[in-house]
Amino acid sequence: MHPKTIRKIAFLQGYIQQRRKRWYKKYGNNLRSVRVERKYKNDRYLNYYVIVFNFAKKIPESELAATEYIPPYFDIRFPDGQVKRIKTDVRQSGEFQLHAAIMDSIKEVGTNDPGTIGLFLRNSRNDLFALTNYHVAANSLKRSGQFVFDRATNPAIHRVAVGNLIGTLYKGKFTQQIDAAIVLLQEGAIVHNVLPDGRAFIRNDFHQKKNLGAIKNKPAELYVRSKGGRFTTPIIDVLKPFRDAVPFEFLDMIMITRCTVLGDSGSLLLQDGMIVGIVLGGDDLYTYIVPYYKIFDEFKLTIL
Repeated sequence: MHPKTIRKIAFLQGYIQQRRKRWYKKYGNNLRSVRVERKYKNDRYLNYYVIVFNFAKKIPESELAATEYIPPYFDIRFPDGQVKRIKTDVRQSGEFQLHAAIMDSIKEVGTNDPGTIGLFLRNSRNDLFALTNYHVAANSLKRSGQFVFDRATNPAIHRVAVGNLIGTLYKGKFTQQIDAAIVLLQEGAIVHNVLPDGRAFIRNDFHQKKNLGAIKNKPAELYVRSKGGRFTTPIIDVLKPFRDAVPFEFLDMIMITRCTVLGDSGSLLLQDGMIVGIVLGGDDLYTYIVPYYKIFDEFKLTIL
């Protein structure tokens, strides 16, 4: 790109930044963004730049009040003193949606055993990951007797459906101590740890092993799809073993009253705003939780 073009775009971006709040106020919630882009017409980009107003829904001009019109151009004075006519464009962007969210379904592509997204995580390179159980994201591997997976040593691609996205299994483990996996999301994925009750973030904080005894018998919040959102339940016991029908003994898990069904594995449990763990599974009496301190020790990732 020519240096003059770069300077022109930078100046116009500053022009927009100075006026963005005023435009949002004038045009209301339907206006979603304003940006500098090349003119797009007849399925191709033309060789000049315009100021684009992106609306969730493009309203016909016949239905607009006089104050709601976007002017066809702005006469803008540039730093060199010249006044240049910069055209505008109006586009329909549609409603913004997260590509995936906490409580969305997650499953290995090609299987019919979905689980639940518990959290979104990131590494030091800002790669994004979805957290769930190994028995969910690596269902076929577990069935074939492979209980550990790491892309660093195994280049095989295992695709995982994460909400509306397709990711790839990155790392996971199914042992007596842990059942968890992280799925690498595609570049540009729009995700956030937004809780269904409206809280927009989760503190990067979790209950350490040494402190789990203090939360026994205290109410906790389970974010579970089968219940339609937040479900409050007491923590019955912590760091207890139990066996499944294989038999396979899980060690040092957390117990709550049975409140989950098939598909809820991976669901997030909080206590006093701090992460306790994710759902492993359940029997007739209890739902079992993988403590998050184990997950952190295994993957060493930051909560998004």
